[in-house]
Amino acid sequence: MEVNAGNEWIESLIDRYYDSVYRYCYHMLRQRQDAEDASQEIFVKTLKSRNVQHQIQSEAAWIYRVAHNHCLNILKKRKLLQLLPFVPGRSGDSFQDAALAHVESSLDIDRLLSRLSSEERSIMVLRVIEDRAFEEIGAIIHHSAATARKKFERAKRKLQKSLQSGNGGQEHEQATVSYI
Repeated sequence: MEVNAGNEWIESLIDRYYDSVYRYCYHMLRQRQDAEDASQEIFVKTLKSRNVQHQIQSEAAWIYRVAHNHCLNILKKRKLLQLLPFVPGRSGDSFQDAALAHVESSLDIDRLLSRLSSEERSIMVLRVIEDRAFEEIGAIIHHSAATARKKFERAKRKLQKSLQSGNGGQEHEQATVSYI
């Protein structure tokens, strides 16, 4: 009976958060297949660490914290692999994956987010796309709400400055940043 309650709990969790977690992973990792894999792995991790969830006030913040840490680990591994050009299996597939992600994503958002560090990108996705409060963002990235707000403001200014200095004439992107 206890196993059945656990299954219902994880099914409920997946029903409520899968789309949001996938969207978050997609904007962080910028590749569809990586986002799908990461989303599945995140829910496996949440199931394994179910007893830790009580330490966090919000269930959503807990899941996003797991997603945030998981995506950061993937990004760190990618950077390491870029430094190791002799690693087998890195030839044509990455180009095809990048092309597919390029077609699937909004070019404006992709260009904007690529100018940010992984932490800044995470904060922007959580605030703008996922519409999370700064208190929740702070809990996810292990900072206070005030620090999360400050980092968000700095990232926003970074994007605006980047657009003004290097991309004159791209009104659509400029309008997107002013919305942020």
